[in-house]
Amino acid sequence: MLPKVSIIVPVYNVAKYIERCAISLFEQSLEDIEYIFVNDCTPDDSMRILADVIARYPQRRSQIHIYNLTTNQGLPNARRVGISLAKGEYIAHCDSDDWVDKDMYYTMYRTAVEGNYDVVRCNFVRSYPFGDKQCCQIPDTHYNDKLILISDLIRGTDLSAMWDKLVKRELYEQNNIIYPVANMLEDYPVVLQLLYYSNKIGYVNKVLYYYYYNSASITNTLSNEQVINRYYQQRANVGIMIDFLDNKGLLSKMPEDILILKFRVLDEIRTKVHIPKFYRIWKTAYPELTIWSIPGCIRKIKHVITALCLYPLLYNIKKIVKEVHARI
Repeated sequence: MLPKVSIIVPVYNVAKYIERCAISLFEQSLEDIEYIFVNDCTPDDSMRILADVIARYPQRRSQIHIYNLTTNQGLPNARRVGISLAKGEYIAHCDSDDWVDKDMYYTMYRTAVEGNYDVVRCNFVRSYPFGDKQCCQIPDTHYNDKLILISDLIRGTDLSAMWDKLVKRELYEQNNIIYPVANMLEDYPVVLQLLYYSNKIGYVNKVLYYYYYNSASITNTLSNEQVINRYYQQRANVGIMIDFLDNKGLLSKMPEDILILKFRVLDEIRTKVHIPKFYRIWKTAYPELTIWSIPGCIRKIKHVITALCLYPLLYNIKKIVKEVHARI
């Protein structure tokens, strides 16, 4: 008999967090779960720590599968491999530095079955290293309007990640899902396709997922080379989205959304435009983005400030003010 839910957990460099994540998964109130841990050649003790946790839950051992990749391939491919191995009626994703409510998959599976949903979503909490938390409630309106859902995803007004969803496995298998290779914005192309192909989407108005926000990953802490790489990764994944929308005849129906999506990509290098190489990239990447075409007054102002190379200065002043305020 097939498991009700397959949970896919990529593992890479999460020794500090994998114990918390695994415990929350193994203590789920839903019994019929398949756990798929994909070891993306993690260089730390993550797998040893995971093995120690598994030993504490012998009743779950037969449900746990570990797949070791031979080379580090990144989060998108680790998830793709997990999806290909999954046998569950529904598939869920959990990042290994996050954790979940003990009733998450029972609640979401029951909702999916009772409503015959292809996709079920839930609310989540952003948890920060110093204990601060931010509850993120998913809007439960417009769920019958696929175009509005896709627009919300593109505009970033609805943070649409892989991990806040339970997805019917058939949705992956019966459609030619295009998986990204690059890491940045890696969830968006897949979620876009899942939303498009789904017939019915459900919503659980409960906080069930806890997303750990790692401040070390903020762009301004990275080297110039890392920022450039992140920019090109985002641009590649946005390209997948634009090509998909074009292929489905939706591109012409949301011109403003596409401009906003491209504007978001350029945010990745905006703090570096005082460096000539970055300014050239910003200036030439999307020439269709002009003061006249960009939607919204705030974006227009941001565009002008960037064009004058003042954005990095103002950004750093704002950052200093925030740090001073936090210490008071």
